Amino acid sequence: MRYMLIMQVEAEAAAAFDPETFDMAETFATMGRYNEELQRAGVFLSAEGLSDASEGFRVDFDRFPRR
Repeated sequence: MRYMLIMQVEAEAAAAFDPETFDMAETFATMGRYNEELQRAGVFLSAEGLSDASEGFRVDFDRFPRR
């Protein structure tokens, strides 16, 4: 069984994001280089699509104190 964890961005980081200066092409290029490194290291297992959202669930850590 495989899982994917998507973490929500902190409000401070979201406020600092500027879509006008964000370079999507550079972001994809950086992600591609990182994925290639993972493949060379033998730890990149797959890049297949995800199941339907109805099969997932949400984990909410807001009720737990931060360390």
